Amino acid sequence: MLEPAIPHDEMQRLAVLGALRVLDTPPAEQLERISGLAARVFDVPIALVSLVDRDRQWFWAHYGLETRQTPRSVSFCGHVVYERNPLIVSDARLDPRFADNPLVTGAPGIVFYAGYPLRSLQGQVLGALCLIDHNPRTLTAVQRGELQDFARLVEEFMHDLERREQLRNTESDLQLSEALFEQTFRHASVGMAHVALDGRWLKVNPALCRMTGYSETQLLAGNFQSITHPEDLPTDEDHVAALLAGNLNTYALEKRYLRDTGVPFWVMLSVTLLRNADGSPRHFISVVTDIDERKQAELALRQLQQQLELKVEERTRELAVAVDQLNREIDQRIAAQARVSAEKDRFQSTLENTHDAFIELDEMGHITAWNHAANELFGWQANEAIGQSLRVLLAPAQIGDGEDVRDVLLDAALLHQTRRTEAWARHRDGRLFPVEVTVADHRLEGCRYCIAFLHDISERQRDEARIRDSESRLRAITNNMPALISQIGHDERHVFANRAYADWFGLDETRLRDMTLRDVLGSEIYAIAEPLILKVLQGERTEFDAQLQTRQGVLDVHLILLPMASGEGFYLLALDISELKHLQQRLEYDVTHDALTGLPNRRAFLTALEQATGRATQGRRGMALLFLDLNGFKLINDSHGHEFGDKVLQRFASEISKVVRPTDTVARLAGDEFTIILDELQNPLADAEEGCRRLLDALAQVHQIDGTPVTLGASIGVALCLAGEAIPAAALLARADAAMYRAKSSDCGGYAIN
Repeated sequence: MLEPAIPHDEMQRLAVLGALRVLDTPPAEQLERISGLAARVFDVPIALVSLVDRDRQWFWAHYGLETRQTPRSVSFCGHVVYERNPLIVSDARLDPRFADNPLVTGAPGIVFYAGYPLRSLQGQVLGALCLIDHNPRTLTAVQRGELQDFARLVEEFMHDLERREQLRNTESDLQLSEALFEQTFRHASVGMAHVALDGRWLKVNPALCRMTGYSETQLLAGNFQSITHPEDLPTDEDHVAALLAGNLNTYALEKRYLRDTGVPFWVMLSVTLLRNADGSPRHFISVVTDIDERKQAELALRQLQQQLELKVEERTRELAVAVDQLNREIDQRIAAQARVSAEKDRFQSTLENTHDAFIELDEMGHITAWNHAANELFGWQANEAIGQSLRVLLAPAQIGDGEDVRDVLLDAALLHQTRRTEAWARHRDGRLFPVEVTVADHRLEGCRYCIAFLHDISERQRDEARIRDSESRLRAITNNMPALISQIGHDERHVFANRAYADWFGLDETRLRDMTLRDVLGSEIYAIAEPLILKVLQGERTEFDAQLQTRQGVLDVHLILLPMASGEGFYLLALDISELKHLQQRLEYDVTHDALTGLPNRRAFLTALEQATGRATQGRRGMALLFLDLNGFKLINDSHGHEFGDKVLQRFASEISKVVRPTDTVARLAGDEFTIILDELQNPLADAEEGCRRLLDALAQVHQIDGTPVTLGASIGVALCLAGEAIPAAALLARADAAMYRAKSSDCGGYAIN
């Protein structure tokens, strides 16, 4: 016995088989019907749909066999999987590969085996449709074709399952994308919230909770009015009213919130109104950025400016005052110094309460002032830090033309330049961490100082890294999807596109960002999509089928337009359904046409006859139905065999099809019985007689087929339906059949008209 070998694509084949998720499931009803029909058509006791697993063959459908699986090592279907071609074994007892196989020597006693490979959508052979008999036999070419047709039906069922799994995986990926968006909301560094039309908090993110000091539960139990500074509430409510009235699409303003401790702090608030599909207001989307530190810095700068202006004013007055006012000037100077001291105290208090580290440096770069936030950031106390160099706090880093970032910051401040950059700070314990540094200079009592604000950006960098990682995973998923996936903005330009665009159109994402949806789809398909785009922008999912011109040729695709939760555009998903369309067309053709002659079959003929009789009843022209029977066909079959008989039927069909008009219908009912519908006849009787004579003359010209002498003749029965005459199609067919038998009884054939 020869065990089946393992094919080169075994791992991919098993992966596709596992993805179908059908192994060890109950038999598929549709496949049971197909296997039963195949057993009856081929007159065999056993017909199986076999899937070849790693160590076994498992029967998805098993007509005539009780067991559901056998070892792969003794399977016939394993050879089909390896060879990837149909396998016909006329007598396994005489075949050295199978003679001592236990399935041959024992139950089920295989003698004849015919297996046709079942391929996945990617072309891997997953199993076989097989026929088994206990007696030796062979298959004719026609039977081999019929076995292939049965296998195609099984493959169509199997491919449909594969497509469902692919669609299920696509939906799973979309759910993952939604989860990633939710993670972005939860981990954003700015406050984000959904707010009801009456001001209640509907959904808040952790950043907003940290910013205000309230827990999520506390915020959701209240509204934005309760934590808004009373002086800022009327302005905020006026903007809300303008949004609801449709006078604004969005607004942004600086306002003050109250922390849970009652302390106010400044924020930049951006608000957008989200509307329902019908245009009615749904809820507000608020983005809150903490700008309290910036506002405090602005306040400090304003105070310094006021101080400088005051000194200029005082000096101007001093120059204008005479010597006799010297004492008053001294008093004013003392008062001014007191005010400066008070301002300095207030400024120092502000610096001590800010969240950013504040450091003051002299012209030599030595620390002269240090706030409490600097203690927390660097681990040094003020008395330990004052007098130290800036180089102790910042790690060396090269920027620009090899300059040290520490020298660049100090030089910028001393040259009256405000500079903001990122650097690495060194903690007292030696560890490094990233900071954002802002430096500027100021003068105090004739001396120049450099002031620096430092902010720990470790968390921000981690958040940015997580977002980049999330975007990378999302792109990896979409780039490996067998479909076009893109994000389209409100201007219908591509914001995001996966790698399939390069495979289909040769367009990379950089080029696509400058292209609109019309540019990619073309004007014809865009005309179909345009009204659907309006719907998806209103929040409604839409989909349609179209044909796209790609680098692989014209593809039938199914396009799905999905609205974005943010309302900033929509997603486009395009799936290639070309093979599905082809299979549907093939199935429709097979259902309505005779496999041997290619003529319409009984089903298609009856439909055409109903339409023709209807036109005759309602129109000004009649029609005729011709029923033809091939003379002496049984004798041809008995003398030359069924294969030659099939060739005779094909030649007969070809000859009669040549004689009729393009508007007439030629069909094969069964065996050697054919029909012809002569439609739209001005004179039905004369036209029918002329048609019969042409048919008989054409058949008489045939004297041999494939070198074998043959005489073709026919008996023709004719039934007429005159213009305006109402005759049921079934009655007209019965009349033509009866007339055909009258013509046949005349021995020499010919035609008869009923």
